[in-house]
Amino acid sequence: MKTMAFPFAALLATSAIAAIPASACAANFSGSWNVSGAIQEGGQTIFSFTPRCVFQQAGATLTGTCKGPNSLGPATGKVSGRNVFFQANVVPHTPIGFRGSIQLSGTLDPENVIRGRMKVSSLPGRVGAFTAQRP
Repeated sequence: MKTMAFPFAALLATSAIAAIPASACAANFSGSWNVSGAIQEGGQTIFSFTPRCVFQQAGATLTGTCKGPNSLGPATGKVSGRNVFFQANVVPHTPIGFRGSIQLSGTLDPENVIRGRMKVSSLPGRVGAFTAQRP
């Protein structure tokens, strides 16, 4: 009788772990992130993005702000495990600032760096790369 209890208990424990929702295993993206991204064309950088984004995470939802040297604005996003998607809607705070939206989609790697792709509203069809690290 005891030999039957162990496999049943192990099966029960495995089932309980599998029942934990994916959002409970999500990485924590709260806090400050230094972002560096660029879109290139013909070997030339045609757009760069270097803000500090500060996020608050509630479950799978991100909210916060991104402020770069020339633009700033609110950011919202979603988290799924170690994957993150966020969009910053920025306006200029200097004469050369950018106005528009920047969408970033990436994955948190084991070195605690987010790496992924970015798109910019003013450059439809073009995709660039970005990284983000905690300061």
